[in-house]
Amino acid sequence: MITDNNIFDKDQARAEIYYDLYDPLLFEIREELEQVLSPSIPVESKRIMWGVAPNIPIFEIIFIFAGTQIATSILNKIAEDFYSLVKDKIRKTLNKDHKPIRLNIIVIVNEITTQGSLTFNDHETIADAMKAVEQMINDAHTKEPTEIDKISKGALITWRDKTGISSSQSKLQFLYQFDEANKKWELKSIHKLD
Repeated sequence: MITDNNIFDKDQARAEIYYDLYDPLLFEIREELEQVLSPSIPVESKRIMWGVAPNIPIFEIIFIFAGTQIATSILNKIAEDFYSLVKDKIRKTLNKDHKPIRLNIIVIVNEITTQGSLTFNDHETIADAMKAVEQMINDAHTKEPTEIDKISKGALITWRDKTGISSSQSKLQFLYQFDEANKKWELKSIHKLD
């Protein structure tokens, strides 16, 4: 169980946040996520000018965990704390006219990498997505081999970081897209690394 005094060792759990273009909402959400993450796990945040999508700011959170139980416990706590932090903003600042932000949540646990992607422009969407991250992790970790063989094969999961572009070396890689209407992550593809 996670308590406010429990700081996980960097070998057990850590988070890395990468972002590019200046965007007031992106910076606000980055600060809020850092505030929620830092009591539980080490977090590193870095601005990187990618130049990939100059019209849409990109925000990536990479979670690296030693085990599934640690991952789900921490992600549950983070989702609850993040929602508590931003719940008043959800009611006050719903702004569907705000420029969209692309978010990639990458979770690496043991030999499985899961990536969830969504485009958001308000606190409510990202809060819903964060609350559903545990559902995405549990879904990926409970897939049967016969189910995996039936899903279309996707590309390797990659992310940009302080050293350039990194790619997952996990044997199984799951790519999800957030379904705003149903507030859950939908599996889009799987990549098996042989």
